[in-house]
Amino acid sequence: MAKPLNLRCKNSCIDIWQDLKSTVIFVTHDIEEAVFVSDRIFVMGVNPGHIKTTVDILLERPRHVDLMLTSEFMQLNRQIFSLIREETLKNMALDE
Repeated sequence: MAKPLNLRCKNSCIDIWQDLKSTVIFVTHDIEEAVFVSDRIFVMGVNPGHIKTTVDILLERPRHVDLMLTSEFMQLNRQIFSLIREETLKNMALDE
């Protein structure tokens, strides 16, 4: 999906979530997307169904595209990436 359309979709999902005022479980492989839409991210571990850790996303709402340029947003992306990379390396070691 093209980046501008993807951002519009994310904003639409956030609008629906705010209107419903209920819990939403959003599954994605896109770290940037997860940080942008989430209040909490569950990072899965090597074992199926295993949650390695939970990261609370304490960014203010409403969230706008400009947020993606902030150091806080980028730091959260790096943190999640590191956690996933750690699990990927573990998985690769198990395969050897």
